[in-house]
Amino acid sequence: PTRPAPLRFAVALASVGAVFVIDYFFGPLIDDGSQVLLLRTAVMASAWFAGTGPALAATVVGAVVGAWGGSSSVENVRATQAHLALFVFQGVLLTSLVSELRRARRDAEHEASVAQEARRESEAAGRMKDEFLATISHELRTPLNSVLGWLHLLRTGKLDASTTKRGFESVERNVRLQAQLTSDLLDVSRGLTGQLRLDARPASLADVARQAFATTAAAAQAKGVQVTSTVPAKDVPVLGDPARLRQVVWQLLAHAVKFTPSGGTVCVRVGAPAGRPTLVVEDNGI
Repeated sequence: PTRPAPLRFAVALASVGAVFVIDYFFGPLIDDGSQVLLLRTAVMASAWFAGTGPALAATVVGAVVGAWGGSSSVENVRATQAHLALFVFQGVLLTSLVSELRRARRDAEHEASVAQEARRESEAAGRMKDEFLATISHELRTPLNSVLGWLHLLRTGKLDASTTKRGFESVERNVRLQAQLTSDLLDVSRGLTGQLRLDARPASLADVARQAFATTAAAAQAKGVQVTSTVPAKDVPVLGDPARLRQVVWQLLAHAVKFTPSGGTVCVRVGAPAGRPTLVVEDNGI
């Protein structure tokens, strides 16, 4: 029950009082058995709509009022006492049964909400997987289209020496990009399956930045993006996996170059302010 406790107790007691009001006005039509049946109905309704506490209170009040207003003859007193004892037993039993049914309903609603939440998470995961596959397909198709285009032009044999050299450079660059993307996919798969291993050892953050800078320089030049670096001459030591660090920095630079318009600037800064090694990739000052 979500209603306040005083209201629930008032409803339960009112339902029992209604039984005695009906018995008072329609006494000749209601015998003791009918009265007990009506009281059981009131207790069961109280247990379902008001809760366990109000239902038990309704049982006690119904038994007390029934005993107080019973007949004074010995035989009728004994019959009334038997009816009231049976009513109290049945009231407690009905309250326990209804309480268990309400608990089972709450558990079922909770399990249904959990199942619904799991279904929503599964649908969201499915959408993310579809978006991931679409992005990967696009990323893998882009260098392949460039390679196929240049290979078609090179096979014609009609290109001059300068254009041929540029074509081979583009093919090499896109093949390397394709290999890097494939390696990244394998790393993602290893990470998801818990098989990705890190070889943590002392590494130079400055060397990592220089290598990533050299790897993305050709792609940046082809797009017309200027890549600058501010790397100290001395080493900036960190503890980590050099290969993974190069991969992370390369990914940052690659995305910065990809989403920077032609004529933009990408800056790589490495330093150790307050003794903390840092590497920052800025895209047009952002």
